[in-house]
Amino acid sequence: RFNRIRRNLQAVINAIRKEINRLIQPSKTQIVDSLPLPVCKFGRAAFHKTFRCYGAVYGRCPSKKETYLGYKIHLLCNTDGYPYDFLLTPSNIDDRAPVIELIKEHDCLLEYLLADKGYTGVDFRNKVERKTGVSLLPLPKSQTIQPKELKNFRQFVFKKRRRIETTGSQLVDQLNLQRVRA
Repeated sequence: RFNRIRRNLQAVINAIRKEINRLIQPSKTQIVDSLPLPVCKFGRAAFHKTFRCYGAVYGRCPSKKETYLGYKIHLLCNTDGYPYDFLLTPSNIDDRAPVIELIKEHDCLLEYLLADKGYTGVDFRNKVERKTGVSLLPLPKSQTIQPKELKNFRQFVFKKRRRIETTGSQLVDQLNLQRVRA
């Protein structure tokens, strides 16, 4: 009964969230990241059928070095850690795929989008800038010795990205997002 009421109120909840977003002072710099949302332990995934009809698929989480059955949450936060928007996708989708759709509604407010190494690529960067007008600033993948300007830029991005990592961690802890009981 609770879930039926919650589903019926989803449009109202989204309207409230958008109104809160409008009231909060918009930031020209946003941060994007994704986190896994497993729905079943890997050992039971072959027998698990409940979420498959809702789009749950196998995906890989490189930071945890594990394969899981479930979804990915793509999160858009301001530099203070307030989650502006999110998208839920199947777990086998590349992190870069939903970025344009995620920032499309907010691109009039945005100038810069900070991202981690999963959002690199010159072609992808140009595509985002061409379609939305937002400059994507991912951390470069190379581990070579960097010039001082690039080192300062990496430190700036890392410091700002720490905020979305904390927000994601808080969501995982408070809502038990990654705790699977099946």
